[in-house]
Amino acid sequence: MNARRVYRSKTTPWLVGVMVLAIVVLAGSLWTAWREGSPTEFAIAAPLHLLGLVLVLSGFHVRYWIADSVLHVRASLFRWRIPVDSIISVTPSRSFLSAPALSLDRLAILHKKGTVMISPRDEQAFLRELEQARGRAKS
Repeated sequence: MNARRVYRSKTTPWLVGVMVLAIVVLAGSLWTAWREGSPTEFAIAAPLHLLGLVLVLSGFHVRYWIADSVLHVRASLFRWRIPVDSIISVTPSRSFLSAPALSLDRLAILHKKGTVMISPRDEQAFLRELEQARGRAKS
């Protein structure tokens, strides 16, 4: 495997704040269900709340890198591997749709199997490295 540069996600403070608030609300409601609900209510609530916590927490460990002609996107437990030769276009986006990104200043990467939106902190360096990898993949 080639040496790689890992790009962290940009962050938008209010978006991170919303995620932290979601964690607090989910944890608080789970605590309430445990303390004041019936065992049945807790048994129903716990898996749903824990799934919600896992999904929200996955947004906090977001990384992108390019290695061996593959764009790797990782958000905690979730991973995407996109061959660079399958990338059709890369365009700026401010979409609110769910994405492995902690900022709304995003890049929409359209590839043969779909679209993923990312927000590398050093966007220009990321785009240069991606273009170099795409050029190598074509040759």
